[in-house]
Amino acid sequence: MATLARLWYVEKTATRGSALVARRNIDRGDLILEEPPLLKLPPVPEDMIDHDRFLTANQPHNGSATVEAAILKMSDSQKADMMKLQRQPGNDRANHGRNERANHGRNDVSIVATNAFTHHIKDENGFDVGMPCVYNNISRTNHSCEPNAVVSWHPRKQRGTLHAIAQIPAKTEITVDYMADEKSCLRSSAQRNVDLQLHYGFTCTCTACHLNGAVNAPNDALRATALQEFNAPIYFVIDTVLGHPLASDEATRRTQMGHLDRYIDALNQLGLKDWKVAEAYEARAKLHEQGLSICKARLRQATVQGRAPTVNDHALWAAEDWRRAMWTNMRCSGEEHESVDIDSANVVRLQLVAAKLRSPTIPQGFP
Repeated sequence: MATLARLWYVEKTATRGSALVARRNIDRGDLILEEPPLLKLPPVPEDMIDHDRFLTANQPHNGSATVEAAILKMSDSQKADMMKLQRQPGNDRANHGRNERANHGRNDVSIVATNAFTHHIKDENGFDVGMPCVYNNISRTNHSCEPNAVVSWHPRKQRGTLHAIAQIPAKTEITVDYMADEKSCLRSSAQRNVDLQLHYGFTCTCTACHLNGAVNAPNDALRATALQEFNAPIYFVIDTVLGHPLASDEATRRTQMGHLDRYIDALNQLGLKDWKVAEAYEARAKLHEQGLSICKARLRQATVQGRAPTVNDHALWAAEDWRRAMWTNMRCSGEEHESVDIDSANVVRLQLVAAKLRSPTIPQGFP
């Protein structure tokens, strides 16, 4: 890791504990740091998770007893490194619930609560779970609502990674968003800071969190727009788009595409070019694939009138959006990450569909 170490150094701050600072200019997509966790807690169901940097709120899953049991398995050197990490005064993450109050002030549990990143992974049964991990250096990255880096979990390497999602000039602090999930980071500055104060004992002073409400207003409005479009029927799982069923007709599909495009545009304007954008492009690709299916059905029914996108058009458009998702995931997690493999396989699959239909290029007017 000697080459990676040249990208950053640790600096003590007056009010923010330790900070990771860029040693030289860092480009978007650069791997800043990768390391194994000092401590890895048992995965828990995603619906038990608060925020990406927070421990789970449901104490039977990862309460202080679970944390202490995991700490007992650590080596002496790992424990020593972990005890050097910052513990925010007033942090109460380790003390939710009446049965946990006796542990208030316990340094080891509180340090884990302050420094754990929750990675969103699949368990052995394919279910979405969150796995909290504490790192020697990654956990030193401070919060910003306008982050320039993102933390990911690399399943094959069993390591955490820190990638730049923006250009980071030399001597600039490297920051991540402790509340990166959509329904947290897209709230207003005032709402975000309520959680930050509650869980970490600090108020964010980034450029998106000026105390003057008038200064915050444009950024807050853009986040509200993004959240509104996110909550519209656009998110995806296997057969859905952002949590809502895929369209069965062309008009509904186009409406969903409009919500999705406005969501992506808002994220890009906010500079939140992380896995959220990748997921949005994956959702967009699925909508194009749905357009392909709708187009096939219309052809069978001979209902197509005038110039309309062809099956081949939709295949090429879907391939292009899978490619956009692949590049975004590559910048956030590295080219060897499994998400990149999945997106790449979908690019090839759609390109093969298009090749069978004998169209060599992406059609004009890529929507």
